[in-house]
Amino acid sequence: LFVERAHAVDSRFRLASDNVSVVVDICRRLDGIPLAIELAAARMPLLGVHGLHARLNQMFDVLTVGARMKLRPHETLRAALDWSHALLSADEQTVFRRLGVFAGGFALELAQRVVSDERIDQWLVLDLLGRLIDKSLVIAQGDAEPRYRLLETTRAFALEQLAHSGESDAMLRRHAQAIYEICQSMAATAKIGALSPSERKQAMLELSNLRAAADWTMASGENRMLAYELLSKGWVVWRANGFEDEAIDRMLQVWPLPASLPARIEADFCLSFGLLRRCAPCDEHWEAGPRAQSLYRELGDAHELGEALLLVAGFAAVSDRMPEAEHALREAELLLADTTEVGTQAPLARTKGELHLRRGEHELAITAFRRQAELWRRAGAPVPEHIALGNIGCAQLDAGDVDAGIESLRKSIDGLRSCRASFSLELRLGWLAVALAWRGDEQDI
Repeated sequence: LFVERAHAVDSRFRLASDNVSVVVDICRRLDGIPLAIELAAARMPLLGVHGLHARLNQMFDVLTVGARMKLRPHETLRAALDWSHALLSADEQTVFRRLGVFAGGFALELAQRVVSDERIDQWLVLDLLGRLIDKSLVIAQGDAEPRYRLLETTRAFALEQLAHSGESDAMLRRHAQAIYEICQSMAATAKIGALSPSERKQAMLELSNLRAAADWTMASGENRMLAYELLSKGWVVWRANGFEDEAIDRMLQVWPLPASLPARIEADFCLSFGLLRRCAPCDEHWEAGPRAQSLYRELGDAHELGEALLLVAGFAAVSDRMPEAEHALREAELLLADTTEVGTQAPLARTKGELHLRRGEHELAITAFRRQAELWRRAGAPVPEHIALGNIGCAQLDAGDVDAGIESLRKSIDGLRSCRASFSLELRLGWLAVALAWRGDEQDI
């Protein structure tokens, strides 16, 4: 429909490899609504497909009826939403416009946390949300654990109403704060062990909300501190969705960090930044690792200092700076000796395995990676267990045991796929491809 209408108003337009993903995203963000798609296509002569895509955040300014489209006023999106909005009670209008801050959907508890105030309590939010669902302004999805969302066109209208009410800054800050608290809780859990299946599902579902919160805080001078906090704790959500590179790109946008940043926030930011690119650090990551180490030492936080030392040891091992790696590992072992948390012991085993591998101590490396896998297996954490199986496979390949390495890598890849864990999958597929070529297998992975 978009291509047909776009070509009708601009005969030069063609769907091609350089614009197909943009057209798909335009249609997705318009929720496949025919009228919205027609109105968007009508703006092609003025904006072009990439300009249209870039301006969809100002949806109602973009989707005004073009000169070549003659639609009666009651057929426009704005008229339909104006009419529906006018039929709402004052409290319904308040909840509706505040729900516009959510991107990609929300759970009931999150809506209650963000939308409620001294006049509209959490139970009233529940009641009013039900009324908005009945009036088709909010969509409910799922049965066991329902999740709610506004169509993108409806959300754009809600955000307009929020701006008119003068509540935008306050509500966007409450939204960003709530998403930060969710990420903070997940990050704490991930440091101790691993996310439960329900937590991992939530991490995957909150990606759009994290993006929206990060965008707003990074663009807002008054809320820049919250941006650093979001970025320091949001790594769990980006990693669960396989978007570590996006997280790193965002963190690089605020690097180097300001001198005025509190030590705790800076230390957490640097540690998270390093963890996202542990196997392939760039110059900024090399700065972040030692900086986190220094700050945690000043803060007297032995546990986090141990984590930072493991990070530095990993960076040094990757770069063949073995004396530095061994020194950091020894200190980390002393600091973490009494810690029984799997989230600490498994990374310690992994780091030992990496150093053994760099020294050519293949059996010791395999033993360390097997301990890493076993710790995660006992903890009931399949995703990190399958990642550890990939480490075993890599060490087996390095030892020249190609058949064993291929078997371990296949188990790792099958396990990650069964868990729908995209992160770390590409690296293991690459290792498997090399191993199959080495063995002479002529087959696809």
